[in-house]
Amino acid sequence: MEGPYGHITGRVRTRRRLLMFGAGAGVAPLLSLLEAEPYGPGDATLVTRDHVDEDALGAAAVDALVRQRGLRHIRMNGPRRTGGSSWMPRGVTDWPGAEVVRSLAGDVTDVDVYVCGPIPWMAALRQDLRSAGVPADRIHSEAFAV
Repeated sequence: MEGPYGHITGRVRTRRRLLMFGAGAGVAPLLSLLEAEPYGPGDATLVTRDHVDEDALGAAAVDALVRQRGLRHIRMNGPRRTGGSSWMPRGVTDWPGAEVVRSLAGDVTDVDVYVCGPIPWMAALRQDLRSAGVPADRIHSEAFAV
């Protein structure tokens, strides 16, 4: 048995609240972390990104965390936005990505952010996280790459 290899572990956590972004299969490690880490109702937010609702992985586990632990779950499904903040779906074209991050995070000084998914998606998201004021040392990520 080996691992974990990335930065998506509870050991790197420094803040009370959690903000997590997962795209496709990138949701799975975030669910494991959400099941293991301590947090109160409303102190953890999971943003999932899929092309269509039917592609969502771990939907039953997400629903259980919402019911049992008070996880806040935001679905951002649909085709990717082509300009600007390409980590978001097309339907959110009028809202700058940094503003979306701030609305999801609230006080960015009291949140650890975990990101897992495809590299281009994570790069676009990381740029908006930094623009929103999240310090680089509180953005923990793991890429799914071939």
